[in-house]
Amino acid sequence: MYVAFAATSPVLAAVQRETPAAIQAGLRQTLGALPAPRPGPRPDPEIGARLLSAVTDGLAFDAVSAPGSLARADLETALETYLDRLLPSDQD
Repeated sequence: MYVAFAATSPVLAAVQRETPAAIQAGLRQTLGALPAPRPGPRPDPEIGARLLSAVTDGLAFDAVSAPGSLARADLETALETYLDRLLPSDQD
């Protein structure tokens, strides 16, 4: 519903543009500041930020579009699994 209002309200449209841009900038900065997780070229923070946003957006959409179909633990496990792939630790 918010997206529909954002399409017709200049104020909400600005928020709709600025909020994701600010989130992406923060993710890019955070991912870019992390030490390289493995030998080889450093992962591109822009791509990492986009993929992380896509994963969290998808999980959130699944959670709200079909309430009760995914347990909170399942959502947490999915996100933790993705973060482990994005940010592998040397402590395995």
